[in-house]
Amino acid sequence: MKYKEVVDYLKRRKQHNIVDDSSRQIENVFKQCLDVKGHEKVLILTDFGKVGKSASTLLGASLFFAARRAGLDTEFVIQKIKQRGEKADKYIINALNQLEDPAIIFLCTYRGAGSVQPFYKSLKQFCMDYNHRYMTSAGLQELPTSMFPHIINIIAVDYHVMQEKAKRISSVLDKGKEIYVATDKGTGLWIGINKTVSIVNAGDYRAFGSGGNFPVGEVYIPPRKSKAEGVVVVDGSVKHYKGTSLLKKPVEMRFERGEVVDIVGTQAKKIWKTLRLAERKAEDKRSVYRLGEFGIGINPNAGFFGPTLLNEKTLGTAHIAIGANYHFGGDIKAPVHLDHVFKNPVIRVDGKILKV
Repeated sequence: MKYKEVVDYLKRRKQHNIVDDSSRQIENVFKQCLDVKGHEKVLILTDFGKVGKSASTLLGASLFFAARRAGLDTEFVIQKIKQRGEKADKYIINALNQLEDPAIIFLCTYRGAGSVQPFYKSLKQFCMDYNHRYMTSAGLQELPTSMFPHIINIIAVDYHVMQEKAKRISSVLDKGKEIYVATDKGTGLWIGINKTVSIVNAGDYRAFGSGGNFPVGEVYIPPRKSKAEGVVVVDGSVKHYKGTSLLKKPVEMRFERGEVVDIVGTQAKKIWKTLRLAERKAEDKRSVYRLGEFGIGINPNAGFFGPTLLNEKTLGTAHIAIGANYHFGGDIKAPVHLDHVFKNPVIRVDGKILKV
C-alpha cells in the first residue's frame, strides 16, 4: 500500500488518529533499538486482523507512520490472516525478494505471516542469511483492539536502561551453575544451567542479521538436560492449544529429572491435551514434556494484557516453557513450546539472590 492508501484505509475504519498518536510514541524503536541510517529500507508486513481484534494492523501502521516520519524508504504490505501452515501471499514473497541492500523488516500479525516456502526455509532464516534486521510481533489475536494502547506503552520504554539491566542479569546467569526460584504461592524449582548461555531480548538490533520478537523485555536460558526438580505454581498465565489463559486460580506443575510429571489446576486438562497432541508429532516423544526455558521479565511497562508475548515480558515475573529450545541454543527438538508466567519470584543463582 502507498501512504495515501494506508491513510484512507485507516480513516474508513476510524483508526487514523490512534495510529498517528501511537506512531509518535514509538519513534524510539528506530533510534534506540535499530540506530537507523537514512538510506535504509524498511519493510512492514502485517495483516487485516479482525473486527475488534486489529492490533496487528494498528501496530504495523504505527510503525509505518513512524518510519516515514524518520525519513526512511518504507513499504507497507498487508494480507489476509493466515492459518498455521498456510502460505504467505505472493506479494509478501515478492516484497521480500525485491529487497537488495540489508533492510529492516517488521512483522506484525494476528497469528503469523504464513509459510514463505519454497522461496525460503523461514522468514527468520532469510533475514539472517541476507543480513536484514527484523522485529516480529506475531500472535496478537488475543489482544482486543481496545487494549492496543497497552502494547504501544510497552514498546515506548527506555531501551538503554532495560538493555543495561538485561546485560547484568545475563552475566550472572552465564556464570552460574544452578538457579533456585521460589514464590510465596509455593513455587520451589531447582534448575541446572552450568555451561548454558542466556539470551537477551532487550531490543538491541543494531547488528546486521539480528532480530527477535517484540515488544521486548526478557532474559532467558535453556536448562541442562534432566536438570530440573521441584514445583512451579503458575499464577499469571498459561499457554495451551487454544491460546493463552490469564489465571484467576493457580496451576501447579511438578518436575522430575527435567520433565513435567504432574499438572493440576483449572487449565491442567488443556495443557495436558496440548502436550499429548504434540507427542503424536514428535520424533522424541519425551521431548514435549521437558523443561525448555527459564525466563525473567524485565519490561517495566508490560503487564498481563492477554498474549503470552506481552505477559512474559512483565517486570516482577518469571516464566518457564515446556518443549522446544533448539532455536535458542538448547537440545530439545519438539513441536511445541508452551510459556507459563508466574508472579513475584525470588531468584537465586548459586545461592545468591539475583536482583532484577
